[in-house]
Amino acid sequence: EEEPLYSHVGVLVKEEGTWKVVHAVPGESEFSGDFDRVKAEALDGFFSPDRAFRGSLVHTGLADSARIAALSGEALQLARDSVRLDGSYDLTDSSRLYCTELVWMLYRHVGTDLSEGRRRYINVVGIHADCLLPEHLLSYRENQIYYNY
Repeated sequence: EEEPLYSHVGVLVKEEGTWKVVHAVPGESEFSGDFDRVKAEALDGFFSPDRAFRGSLVHTGLADSARIAALSGEALQLARDSVRLDGSYDLTDSSRLYCTELVWMLYRHVGTDLSEGRRRYINVVGIHADCLLPEHLLSYRENQIYYNY
């Protein structure tokens, strides 16, 4: 089986003139008492060398400005609400989210299923679930890679 290209995904949004990535991430507490959650982070922080050794900016083909605004607004609201990370990778519970689930859910809310039904059953200690992996979203038929590093 081929090694996945990526281990993490997020949604690029513009907030008050600054590009940010909204993502659900484990182990990146920002302050004492912080928990694993959805957050909006500056683009350079998301792609910082201590966190990412490979990355891409991918356009999904979504061009309708109203749908883009709805997706961006919902993403930023989830970050403001500090929705907790879903460590059980349960796609049936949207009260907690993991990175690919977050991106998939945001796009589904505006009528696009980036996964096109792709899933992989994961059976490891503590995780027994059909999961969405980054490559499931990356394989979306309308994706165009704008930038790789």
